[in-house]
Amino acid sequence: MRYFLLDTNILLAYLRAGNRLFKAVSDENRLDEEDAFVMISVVNKGEVRSIALRNNWGEQRVQALEALLSQLVTVDANAANDLLLNAYAEIDAYSHKRHPQKSYAGPARTMAKNDVWIAATAYATNATLLTTDGDFDHLDGVFIQVKRYQVSAKE
Repeated sequence: MRYFLLDTNILLAYLRAGNRLFKAVSDENRLDEEDAFVMISVVNKGEVRSIALRNNWGEQRVQALEALLSQLVTVDANAANDLLLNAYAEIDAYSHKRHPQKSYAGPARTMAKNDVWIAATAYATNATLLTTDGDFDHLDGVFIQVKRYQVSAKE
C-alpha cells in the first residue's frame, strides 16, 4: 500500500475544474490506483473550510468541497494518539533546531502550527506529503517524504 497525505493547497487544486496541477499530481503518483491510500489531516479540513468561509464561496462550491472531503479519509488529532503527538513534538523541536538527536545545517524554521500538525500526520501515517509550498522542505528525508509541485501562472 502507498500512503499519501494531501496538503491544503493540493486540495484546493483538486476543486478547480480541469486543474492541470492536480491531474499531474494524481497521474505521477497514480492516486487512482487501488494501492494508493489518500488522506487528509483534520487540520486540512479546517483550513479549507476557513478559506471557503473567508472567501464567501457560493453554495455550489461549498457542496463540491464537502463532497470531496467526504470521499477522503481524515486523520484526526486526539490525545489518545501518542504517535501523532510525539511526531508533532519531534518535528517542532527539529524545526527550532532544538531536537536532542537530530539537526540540520540550515537556520531554525518557525513553522506555522497547522503545518507542524500536517507534517506530524504524514509522519505518523508513513505517508508522502503532496504540497505546493516549501514549508516542509527541511523535513524531507528526515521525518517524511515530501513531493513539492510548482503552481503555474495559469492555475
